[in-house]
Amino acid sequence: MKVGVDVGTVSSRAASGCNPARVLTDNNANREIPSLIKILSTHRLFGRSAQFPSAADRVISDVRRNDLKENGVDYAMLLENLLKQTVNDDVTHLVATVPVCFTSSERVILKQLIEVVVPGAKIRVVNESTAAAVAYGVDNFARDDPVQKDVLIFKLGAGFLDVAVADISWNSVVVKEAFGERLGGIDFTRDLAEDLRRKFSFQYNYKYKIKSGSLLLKEAEDIKRRLRLSDPFGVSFCIYEAADGIDFKGKYTSDDFRKACKSNIKRLEKVIRKIKSRVCKVVLIGGGSRMQFVEELLTTRFPGATIMKNISAEEAAVQGAGILAEHFAKDTLFTSVAGHDSGGFYLREISSHEISLLKHGGVVLDYNSTIPSGLISLGNRNHMIFENGVQLSGESKFNAFSVDAEGMVHVCLWEEFPLRGLTTNEIEKVQQKMNEFNDLDARYKREHSDARYSEIENFKADYRRNQSGVDRSRSHVRGCRDNFAQKRPRSQVQLHQAWLQN
Repeated sequence: MKVGVDVGTVSSRAASGCNPARVLTDNNANREIPSLIKILSTHRLFGRSAQFPSAADRVISDVRRNDLKENGVDYAMLLENLLKQTVNDDVTHLVATVPVCFTSSERVILKQLIEVVVPGAKIRVVNESTAAAVAYGVDNFARDDPVQKDVLIFKLGAGFLDVAVADISWNSVVVKEAFGERLGGIDFTRDLAEDLRRKFSFQYNYKYKIKSGSLLLKEAEDIKRRLRLSDPFGVSFCIYEAADGIDFKGKYTSDDFRKACKSNIKRLEKVIRKIKSRVCKVVLIGGGSRMQFVEELLTTRFPGATIMKNISAEEAAVQGAGILAEHFAKDTLFTSVAGHDSGGFYLREISSHEISLLKHGGVVLDYNSTIPSGLISLGNRNHMIFENGVQLSGESKFNAFSVDAEGMVHVCLWEEFPLRGLTTNEIEKVQQKMNEFNDLDARYKREHSDARYSEIENFKADYRRNQSGVDRSRSHVRGCRDNFAQKRPRSQVQLHQAWLQN
């Protein structure tokens, strides 16, 4: 099966098919699965089952914002659960989305983790903004429509900000600029929660503190969602039992929100200012893009651009990944113009980060360089055999390396390179940890199913005993009714009928 996956900071999705892609659902017809893992002493819980933890529970969240090298098994567990819940067949080709700001090392590690979950499958990673551009092109362009130039894909998800400028058509996406930042909706939620904490402390002269951080974050997320309705008078909120015997009530306005998120809004503006192209359209992707000030910032920065909202903000990235997975499986995903007119898809990305030789300080691949970059070789005098190459100082041991279409560095001659990702031992540790958790879940299910089976058998036995008692009661009632019918006095009509018959 060909599948595209988007294991997000807050929720995960999978999609398959082409023109358009179909978002896969779990057994309860849910199109998204929360990216949460609750680890108990006997088993694990995923998604909605892990949303209401107790204080003693170990809950894993914000997986993609953590160090993948140290916590890679968490990502692997989320992906494994997503595929188990949504895919009913063996995965042969998989396209996974990644944030633009992911480095070559993080992309390699993520790809290795996917190989642990789906061994033998062909895997490709793609930037989330690029995948969203693919879905936008397939959904909104006909075969005869001209290429739409300078379309800005603005994706503000829960954990990452991705912006990309691309030329888009029904069967091609050529990315011209791409920038990313580890900034998302959860950062704005935390700013709002911290502002609520300050307001509460100030209101009670700093004598009390809100005792539940999770309760505060939940209320902050709810306020942020309701502020999207553009209520000029703000929204009311109430945190019951915020402190001992104290309920925290009040109103929160959009201006309060902007003041609380001032530093992160500046980070957002900084990324937007990096875009040099003359943008004609802006496509909003991600739940965070619905915040009021986002559209205002984009309108101010690109006054002549049209804001487009005719695509699913949450599902665009995974739909694009599903479309690319279909072409990837058919070998019709091209990185050059030749061949894509014959039913294929032309995808051209750029490097979202610089590649440098840290030992000598030379920049080998500039930010926003087109990838794949081809082979970059060094001669004896440290001059690149490459037009407009960067001269390096000192002696270099590199003979050749390249950057592929997924933004990963490949080094020829030897394998030990800092950007290669996980070592063999680290991969084995991830596999071992996954096997331990799977064995734990299997043992729990087996014991739980045995207990459930015995419970069902006991219920059946009780039902049979009760049913036999019911049958005896019915026969007793039937006998009493017959006896009563025989012994009851006959009416005058019945007596006359009997006299006439005789």
